Amino acid sequence: MSPLSPLLWVVLLNLSAPQSPPILDIQILLGSSSPQSNLTGRNYQSTEVSNLFGKHGLLHFYLVNDVTLTFSNQGSTAEVLTLPNHRTALFAYKGTGDFQHVFDFSLPDYNVKARLQAPTGRTFYQAGIKHPNGMVILKIRVRTPRK
Repeated sequence: MSPLSPLLWVVLLNLSAPQSPPILDIQILLGSSSPQSNLTGRNYQSTEVSNLFGKHGLLHFYLVNDVTLTFSNQGSTAEVLTLPNHRTALFAYKGTGDFQHVFDFSLPDYNVKARLQAPTGRTFYQAGIKHPNGMVILKIRVRTPRK
């Protein structure tokens, strides 16, 4: 057996160990041009969200739900996210590519399908889902599970 440095053994062991699928932390927000009295107490304050969506006429933001989606393995069935108005969004983990996690995303009620690629630890948004009181915004963050 050739003498390999301990660091090389650690790297080789980490490369061979199967990685756990990432976790999606999702905040379901409602952006509205006018205050929503039925959502009092759910106000959502974020400079980033205000800057991104204020230019679209959305001035008031509300946290509708805070959800964590976990995936059992790559290619497994989709995880379902319930949206306002009893609509759904589906996320299926597809693996990694170009140092990013890959997900299939769909909104069946809107006939929308997309492939999302996101690095761990970054936040991104999916918006444009119409709602009678404004627009539904998904604030999505990818993270790795703690071991």
